[in-house]
Amino acid sequence: MKRFSFVGLSVLAVLMVFSQEAAAAKTFNINSIHSSISFKVRHLVAQVRGEFTQFKGTIVLDEDHLENSKVTAVIDADSINTNDTQRDEHLKSSDFLNVASYPEILFISKSIKDNQITGDLIMHGVTKSVTLNFEYHGTQEDQWHNLRAGFSASGVIDRRDFGITFNQTLDQGGVVIGDEIKIDIEIEGALAASSE
Repeated sequence: MKRFSFVGLSVLAVLMVFSQEAAAAKTFNINSIHSSISFKVRHLVAQVRGEFTQFKGTIVLDEDHLENSKVTAVIDADSINTNDTQRDEHLKSSDFLNVASYPEILFISKSIKDNQITGDLIMHGVTKSVTLNFEYHGTQEDQWHNLRAGFSASGVIDRRDFGITFNQTLDQGGVVIGDEIKIDIEIEGALAASSE
């Protein structure tokens, strides 16, 4: 009987620890108005910049144990914007993103460690593990006392890994478009009501 009580207390103690850890995590919704997902890619001898203007997602943030945090993001591929309508329509076509067949780009984190975030990037019907540099900027209440959290991420992916291989060969050698895509992400999250 005493042994049962001891085991019962031990289980209760473990459950209390898990409950405290769960309580420590807060869920933030990505505030797209104060966030950006941008990229750069080489065109001939210059870098062309672009962005996605429509996206959403959540960050489950454990400030005490950042490695337990989770990030999920969904990008509307049709919202790509490089400040040139003709180029944007080409990027949406089957030569590149093929938004008619693959309307969303998804990122689902798997780990956060040593200022890096690793997760599955699902784009153009292909899932690849990618690792980005990651920085957490802390939390701050806004002027209406709503809690906000800030994050940055950056890195490089190869578009060929996702089956996006369209290019044009130059007469003198080389190609028009680079394969490496440089990614720069700035995220501000707003505390979800269910986390309060």
